[in-house]
Amino acid sequence: MFHKVLERISQPKHSLSATLVAWAIPFALLAIYWIWYTTPPALTDPNNFRDCDECPEMTVIPPGKFLMGSPPWEEGRFRDEGPVHLVTIDYPFAVSIFEITNREWSAITGVRRGFGPDPDEPVSGVSWVEANEFVLLLRERTGKEYRLLSESEWEYMARAGTTGPFHFGEISVEKANYDGNSYMGSPTASPIIDDYFAEGDTYPPNAFGVYNVHGNVAEIVADCYSTNYEGAPTDGSPRTWPGCDWRVLRGGYASFSPAQIRSAKRAYYSGRLGTAGLRVARDID
Repeated sequence: MFHKVLERISQPKHSLSATLVAWAIPFALLAIYWIWYTTPPALTDPNNFRDCDECPEMTVIPPGKFLMGSPPWEEGRFRDEGPVHLVTIDYPFAVSIFEITNREWSAITGVRRGFGPDPDEPVSGVSWVEANEFVLLLRERTGKEYRLLSESEWEYMARAGTTGPFHFGEISVEKANYDGNSYMGSPTASPIIDDYFAEGDTYPPNAFGVYNVHGNVAEIVADCYSTNYEGAPTDGSPRTWPGCDWRVLRGGYASFSPAQIRSAKRAYYSGRLGTAGLRVARDID
């Protein structure tokens, strides 16, 4: 009996501090992960701005004119890209230089889209309703007029003064995230990223300082889809009508061919698509 008591006394005991440490470690790791996930990166350009710490980085697009759509001889052209027409945007507006990221989506909506996505990769699988809820939350957070881009604003922003299929000239996997094993003069090589989506500044920006307008995730814009540009607005406003079922996506997707990520390429959808993300605009005061 005495020996058993001695054995029990000599055995190591679980101290209260050890128990607390064991419980605290997972919570500490979770807190570190959440801080990393929600802390915004530094501004890419000192002339850019954020309206709040959690808000997307914005740049101002100057007024201008451009020819919207594609000519009949452009390689990979689809019929809904015409007729080519002059659009005059006589006002400046701001756009997010990157597609909205998982970090920004979580910080603004308070909703995580899964546990695994890289915070600096673009959010995807966004519906039309969710995209509009996101810009509404940005308005409420900042008091500024955030919104989706119109289709003509999007193409003006993407082209950044250029007239060809891509703002950077000849396409290559060093310039955009798309299916590099495709046609249209593209080299048969894999994208230069480790994951499916590219983080914001993986590829060079266009002349307006905007990134990833070709490929990566398709971007929801404000317009209803029509099969051509007959009667389309020429002032930068969106083309909409009550009860439209089909909405426009621009910019293409990471698995698309070069023809499907051109500046003039249009796509349409209804409901929710795994390929759909968004970029936001903001009216200038």
